[in-house]
Amino acid sequence: MTDEGKPPPALWPHQHKATETVRDYLSLWSSEAGSCLITMPTGTGKTATIAAGIADAAAKTASRPNSPVRHFLVLAPWAGLVRQLKNDLGARAWTRLGAEKPSGYPDVTDLPSAAQINDIKAATKPHVYVGTIAKVVRISRDALRAGIDPAGYFTNFTAIWVDEGHYEPAPTWSDAIRALKRPTILMTATPYRNDEKFFHIQADARYRFTHHDAVSARLIRTPQFTQVRDASPEGFVKQLIETIDGLPAGSRAIVRCANADSIRRCVRALEDARRTVIGVHETFSTTAKEPNFRKTVPLPDDEPAQFWVHQYKLVEGIDDPRFRVVAFFDDLGNDRALVQQIGRVLRNPAQDPKDMQAQVLARTVQVEETWTKYMAFDSEAEPASTAAAPDLVTSILKHHPETIYYDRRFRTLISRDDTTAWRGFTYPLTARIYRIERDTVLGDLAEAVEKEWDAADRTLFVRQAPDEFTVVLPYVSVRNSPYLRSMAFPEPRFGYTLMRRSGSHLFYLDTEGQVAEAVDVYLPETRQKLARLMAGNSRFTTVSLSNTDVGRRAIRARTLRAASIGDIAPDLTDHAYLCSTASGYPAGEPTVRRYVGMGRARIRDSASEEETFSNYRSWTDRIAKVLEDESTEPPAVFGRYAEPVDQPDDPQPRNILIDIDAEAFHREGDDGRHELLLGDYAGTVAADGSFTVQVGDDEVEAIIKWNEQRRRYDVESDSLKALGYQEKEGSQRELVTAINADQAFSIVPGTDHYIYSRSNFFRPQTPGQGAKWWLLDLLTGVPALDDLKTEKGKAIDGDGWQSSSVFALIDTLKDPSKKAKDDPLSRHFPEIDFLLCADMGTEVADFVACQPGRAAFIHAKAGSGSKRSASALQEVASQATKNLLYLQPLTQQTPPVDAWAAPWKSGHVKGTTNRLRLGTQTTSEAMWARIRRELVDPNCEREVWLVVGAALSLSTLKAESKKDKPSDELLQIHALLQTVWNAVSQCGARLRIFCSP
Repeated sequence: MTDEGKPPPALWPHQHKATETVRDYLSLWSSEAGSCLITMPTGTGKTATIAAGIADAAAKTASRPNSPVRHFLVLAPWAGLVRQLKNDLGARAWTRLGAEKPSGYPDVTDLPSAAQINDIKAATKPHVYVGTIAKVVRISRDALRAGIDPAGYFTNFTAIWVDEGHYEPAPTWSDAIRALKRPTILMTATPYRNDEKFFHIQADARYRFTHHDAVSARLIRTPQFTQVRDASPEGFVKQLIETIDGLPAGSRAIVRCANADSIRRCVRALEDARRTVIGVHETFSTTAKEPNFRKTVPLPDDEPAQFWVHQYKLVEGIDDPRFRVVAFFDDLGNDRALVQQIGRVLRNPAQDPKDMQAQVLARTVQVEETWTKYMAFDSEAEPASTAAAPDLVTSILKHHPETIYYDRRFRTLISRDDTTAWRGFTYPLTARIYRIERDTVLGDLAEAVEKEWDAADRTLFVRQAPDEFTVVLPYVSVRNSPYLRSMAFPEPRFGYTLMRRSGSHLFYLDTEGQVAEAVDVYLPETRQKLARLMAGNSRFTTVSLSNTDVGRRAIRARTLRAASIGDIAPDLTDHAYLCSTASGYPAGEPTVRRYVGMGRARIRDSASEEETFSNYRSWTDRIAKVLEDESTEPPAVFGRYAEPVDQPDDPQPRNILIDIDAEAFHREGDDGRHELLLGDYAGTVAADGSFTVQVGDDEVEAIIKWNEQRRRYDVESDSLKALGYQEKEGSQRELVTAINADQAFSIVPGTDHYIYSRSNFFRPQTPGQGAKWWLLDLLTGVPALDDLKTEKGKAIDGDGWQSSSVFALIDTLKDPSKKAKDDPLSRHFPEIDFLLCADMGTEVADFVACQPGRAAFIHAKAGSGSKRSASALQEVASQATKNLLYLQPLTQQTPPVDAWAAPWKSGHVKGTTNRLRLGTQTTSEAMWARIRRELVDPNCEREVWLVVGAALSLSTLKAESKKDKPSDELLQIHALLQTVWNAVSQCGARLRIFCSP
């Protein structure tokens, strides 16, 4: 080392400048300052610059009397890069610089694990600790869980260097690194500035050495592109060998393939050509039969092979200048990765003017096209990036006319500094509703949200305050058109985030649908209170249901739409479903259509009134008032479904089903875009909360734990996050973040008979108990049926059946003068003009009754008088169900009607009578035509009647259903009649059951 504060003289000029930038940054850094960014192309000595910067800072510290021990932290995204960095920083970087490692240079060692991180404090001399970013994430996470500030472990660190600082997912690790509260130097080989979304870079703490400058300094080679015409492995390898044989002796080649199979094919082709080769892939292992396959990347000095074939493992981390050829058997789908891959063969540390070319072979022209665009990008004085959104917005506003005529109005341009801009916004009646304390300070919350939006590249306008209870944060977000593959057309979109406090509720609206983490810490409003928004005689038209059964073959969810959900039959298994969303018309507001999302506490109203802030404010206050009204009863329809309940005694998860729309997620890999393939089954959760998620062919480790403070479960998985899956649309949230934010899973907890789904615990109801047994509402007690124990009687009495039979009671429909006492049947057909006895043979029903706008298939059964005979009901239920086909308006099937014109007779009843009890039709065909005339009318009330005599008693069933444990026979009756009810409802008809009182 030379004089204190000076880097080694063997450094190249650009390394000197980079080191000086770092020195100045460290001398001025404070806890409020941002990071330092050093951009240097691959092959221009990033690692040597890190080594020189550490040496410089170490010497400066050592020169001070009584200076404490000061360490350094160097981080990389991958374990392979960590191994290389340790080797380079410890020795090889100094060898390449041609300089002796300074005597006071710290020892280089591994960063301790989270469990051993305290060992750093015991170190008596300086160290350079090298580790993966994931390790720092774990250290930070474990410290925070234990209530410890992770920065306390690193107070005696001079600085943190982050190699490959452009890497994603930056939100995950930037939080952990910034939490260490130490100076941070980001080292990157590319001029992409995505990291600026998550690290604040000081304006005077930047140094950029361009690719063009590196070429001019003869530090890196210029790639020469050749397109390979023969797409086969053999033809591709033949041209590759011809290329490398024309280069200096000892030249090496990297071959990039899309998958393990392609690697094997290329390795075999090179072996057949008698060339030394290795294939590297995560799934490979070296065996006697396959000696040329490797699981990990060897050090170039330890491996003599001339050809190195891989999928991802050699995109970076290889810095041997003997590699002069890169061959793309398969392209990389990511431009950044492609540039990194080509960078592996551009190193020319000797600055040899005769070694200024590298060879790039590919089967497509896209590789060369991408490189050309990269060089154009690099030549810009200050490359554009996602961080340039504010400049783009400013430019758009600057060049936009002050006034335009658009969409039938004269409009003035919005100003970023106008505090009254909110007056010109539209306010749709929608919000997520959270429970908050009445003294919550909106200003503090708005500041936290603004920081999030700034990190998410939203360009914020000045904060708006329409009143003391409301904050509006306008912004512009920018995206590239999704319809452009390789070109650019930035699309700005205006939006805003609104937060309004009304009583103990926070109404949150983001026009892009993104929920800020600062807001999501609050508890969403409960389902029980949200149900009040559809109370009274509200008419439900749509419900979305999620199943509490997480079995492999269970239906996950279903959606019902009807003119009125209350008018259709519940499903036999409705008690095991939870209502996740409901839409309809709230009581007293017949022109307002309301949507209520139970899991996310989201409400949306349609309204014809103008979408002004005044109307939005009134709307939120009305909603808050309804939510806080304890006298409001939830709607009866919700009683069909699983009941939301309080937290059980043991919330420890036993099983988990990740319940997301996998089609909404993908990842951008180096080999293109990958759809999310997620195992759709419930996995077992171990006692420590660990479980596995099936992602494609891989099992990914994860942990789920109950968060008592937030009253919810949280999933953690660094491995799943590392896969890089994110939403395709909207805010493009990372997969694990989206799973937690939406609570998109179902949990079987330790307490039996409970399920957790979409932010709530539920307890599926037991069918057949008390008021929850909806079938009771279908039953009508008819005193005349109480003693009717025969269906048809023993003989015809006059022109009809014996009065002691069920048939005789039904027959009274045709003649009001002969109606039985307290008969409730005829009121359903006050204008009856057709009654047919279709009994015997292949029948559609025992009777068919019609009047204009109404038709009923009537099925009769007497029973033996047991008052709750499941066996007697089985027969009549079966008859009703099997003939529903003929009740369908669009059915083309004609029932057997030949016997309808003939007299009715039965081998068990003496005598005969006319089948047509009321009507003027003379042929069977005319009778069916009369029935069909009603059935095909969309406005016809189609009904199925079960008239069951003494086989069923309403009072007996009510008494039995109130017992703590209903009888097995009652549950059988429930299942039987519920099945009929549901089948009838599916046909768009109504079921009526007439029985004993």
